[in-house]
Amino acid sequence: FAKADYARFGYAVSPEVWSDVREDLAAVVDGIEAGYYPARPVRPGWHLYVECEFCEPDHLGTAERWSEWERKRHDPRLARWFAPEEPEGSNGEGSR
Repeated sequence: FAKADYARFGYAVSPEVWSDVREDLAAVVDGIEAGYYPARPVRPGWHLYVECEFCEPDHLGTAERWSEWERKRHDPRLARWFAPEEPEGSNGEGSR
């Protein structure tokens, strides 16, 4: 086989980028260690395919997981990981 003419694409990773990566990974690990890892399903409704097998393992919809998320999403302990969502209809999309 002849060597293909592949081009290498990328970017320089500065110390600032590595600092951001460390901070973001630390935030993820902190959340997991604290047990703050709620399922964040898509809004219930018709979907062509299952986007999250963990949110909808039976493929019967996300209504139950959605109501759990609605109950948990305003908990101040989750604010670090989940930014407040726009009110429904504010940008035509609502949450997610």
